[in-house]
Amino acid sequence: MKTNALPWRHHLWIVLGLLLSAGLTESAETILPNTKPLQIKEPLDVIMVQGIQRYCLKALERSSQTRETHWKRVYSSTTAYEQSIRQNRDRLAAILGISDTRITADTPGRFHFERLTTLQQNSLLASTPSITFHAVRWPVLEGVTAEGVLLKPAKVRAYVVAVPDADWTPEMFSGLTNELPSVLQLARRLAQQGCMVVVPTLISREDSFSGHPAVGFTNQPHREFLYRQSFQLGRHVIGYEIQKIRAAVDLFEQLATSESTKDQGETTQL
Repeated sequence: MKTNALPWRHHLWIVLGLLLSAGLTESAETILPNTKPLQIKEPLDVIMVQGIQRYCLKALERSSQTRETHWKRVYSSTTAYEQSIRQNRDRLAAILGISDTRITADTPGRFHFERLTTLQQNSLLASTPSITFHAVRWPVLEGVTAEGVLLKPAKVRAYVVAVPDADWTPEMFSGLTNELPSVLQLARRLAQQGCMVVVPTLISREDSFSGHPAVGFTNQPHREFLYRQSFQLGRHVIGYEIQKIRAAVDLFEQLATSESTKDQGETTQL
């Protein structure tokens, strides 16, 4: 004969659960002295962000008074100054995850800016009588490359890595679109003055790709979404972007000292 009665062990767990729930409904004062129930009407994530903001603002205010205790600058010479702040720079590099040797610095002269050309599209994005705009990429670390827009004037007088806001594409910063006012198109203005300029592509603050169709999406900005997944390994978005910028500086330094820069009319490496 079958019965639906629960085994005695199940009854024991039910009794224990009822006792625990009854105890939780008692005043918190009887559970832990000098305490009271936590009653918050606002969402906890909102309160957390507000607390973080208050802390950061206070820390910024205090930084002006404590800054000199962390910096021991020596102004007697350029070399002495570089040595005096070396420890601070190394600590910042560790915080940012900049610990890998860039291949552009490790093997100078071997790597160059590469034009991004396909069967469907030429690397030349636009041109004026004095400037050509190219889609380019350049090596950074093993397995890591950077992409962006390179502006090459007819006569090169200087080399500049122009870093846009994370929400601005290289095309916007270079004046290839009308999304930014002319005064903010810094890359184009520098190129008009004779600077060869490269504008790296940065991870935006949009959330279009923050997730996976098979799992779900979040409204976290792309930068935060990637940062949360990588900082545990000592690497994150800011560190990689700095490495990309420094790799571009490496290539410009090599280009500036190369014999090929004597012929300003044509640079075969670009």
